[in-house]
Amino acid sequence: MSSNMREASMLSLPEDENRVADANGWYPIDTAPKDGSWVWVTEDSGTWMDMVRWRNGHWSNFQMSVFHDASHWRPLPQPPITESRENARELFSGRR
Repeated sequence: MSSNMREASMLSLPEDENRVADANGWYPIDTAPKDGSWVWVTEDSGTWMDMVRWRNGHWSNFQMSVFHDASHWRPLPQPPITESRENARELFSGRR
């Protein structure tokens, strides 16, 4: 996947000159948003990944498991574009 396609598929991030992704789109964990946004995290070996958010001073997932060894993060991708999603977008935008 080209970097342009990868960037277009991800949620937009606030501009931050300290955020530099590696070739696979992973950012150092110290640059991750700590505003409650859900993100993917992994650790240096990449043997696990989970969707987490910063809450109460640590990274936690839906089951409230805490991740102390997260080393990298990346934003969640946009949901897939489907006919039902397009119909809902039209309905809520007043185009119908």
